[in-house]
Amino acid sequence: MFDFFRTKKIVTIEDPATAVKDIIIEYFRYLEWFRFTKARDCTSKSVRSNIPEPWSNLLAPLHFFAWSGESTYYSLSYLEQSKIKRGNLTTIYSRILSDLNIVARAFQVDEYKDEWYSNLILQLGLLSSIRCLMIELYRGLATTRIKPPYDEQIDALTNILTQVDNEFTHPCFTMIQLNIHTEVSVLLGLLTTNSYLGNFDFKESIFSMHECKLELSTWKNVYENPTDSSVTKDPTRLKVLKSGLYFWLDIFMQVTVSKMALYFHNIFAKKEALFGGNMKQITSNLSINYPF
Repeated sequence: MFDFFRTKKIVTIEDPATAVKDIIIEYFRYLEWFRFTKARDCTSKSVRSNIPEPWSNLLAPLHFFAWSGESTYYSLSYLEQSKIKRGNLTTIYSRILSDLNIVARAFQVDEYKDEWYSNLILQLGLLSSIRCLMIELYRGLATTRIKPPYDEQIDALTNILTQVDNEFTHPCFTMIQLNIHTEVSVLLGLLTTNSYLGNFDFKESIFSMHECKLELSTWKNVYENPTDSSVTKDPTRLKVLKSGLYFWLDIFMQVTVSKMALYFHNIFAKKEALFGGNMKQITSNLSINYPF
């Protein structure tokens, strides 16, 4: 792999298509482990200045995607009270999508045609569109003061999940696809569980919640115990597990478990009594202990 910060002439003179491909592979490797600063740095202006068009034009939206887009998206800082009514993050992803469309046209010229690049641009554009949809969904959940429109949200997330599972085929998106799938799937499961709770459907609520807990714990384990030794040395990969998106999903799950214990307290109490358990002691350990 090239050292892009020391061998600038190679990037400029020799083979920009191959050189930029190496940069992008490294970029996505950082991105998939939530190392947004590293991703931003490997697509910085100083790196782009040594690379001819149209490849340099592709690195520019990648730069903003990592730092202005993904780092803010995963931190959920756009849901803070002072920012929640603004559409800044949606605007950023829309701008990235617009820039990618311009770059895509450049790669349709015979001289620069490359299926690897074309698919990458197409799927990065799809991800930007999905981010816009998810931002609006999170914003709606954060601002609603009435019962959320579960059916509408579940349908939207089901459609997004289908896109995620079927349309991300580029090798750079393998781990990122896992991240998006888990996020969307867990949120879909939690909303589905709450919908079942609203109908007092005990069996479906239990099954749905179990799937959410399993999927979220599996996602956490991937980042707590990576197989890549270079990733293990960087503790920033764990930041996303202690704040932001994962943390929010985990809290949502804990609240739903407490809500389930409230709705089905009598059923759980009878089951616990059969095995000598103490329901009061169990509920006291929940994040929200409703009085019974």
